[in-house]
Amino acid sequence: MSQKNSSEPVLKYLAIGGQLGFAGYLVFDNITSIKAIGIHKLPSAERLDILADKFWAAGLIFSIMACLYILVHTQPKKRAKPAERERYSDENKCAKYVRSLYILHAVQSANRSTCRERSDAWIQLISDLCDLTVPGKSLGCTAFNDGLVGLAGTMSSLIGAWSQWKKTA
Repeated sequence: MSQKNSSEPVLKYLAIGGQLGFAGYLVFDNITSIKAIGIHKLPSAERLDILADKFWAAGLIFSIMACLYILVHTQPKKRAKPAERERYSDENKCAKYVRSLYILHAVQSANRSTCRERSDAWIQLISDLCDLTVPGKSLGCTAFNDGLVGLAGTMSSLIGAWSQWKKTA
């Protein structure tokens, strides 16, 4: 998420919850990989797989909640109307005009930042919703068939590749 909003307590707690969810997923997924590789047979591997998927889903849900919070609480500011263009005879009117132009520039700059932040939140939200289909299917959501999970995974991967391309290009 954006660095600007990281000072908000709600987003801090959502980020902590998401990171704990992803950490739990990685821990339990790595434990079950011992069985998958064939190093050691774990009698509780299926339970650990389910637990890993629950942690993954929890991390994604926290990330989705953070995206929704950003989208709800960051609305572009209304543009200030530019001052009328007229000849200024005294310094007071000129200073007022310059100040209104400065305010207009600040609002436009804030709008660009807010729009970029909202765009990033939308992209992350779509990616997280696509990713949520994988642990959702593993945890028994019958609405997710293999084709839907595959399409969602492809979409999420393309979003990730596009995001990386955007950073380097």
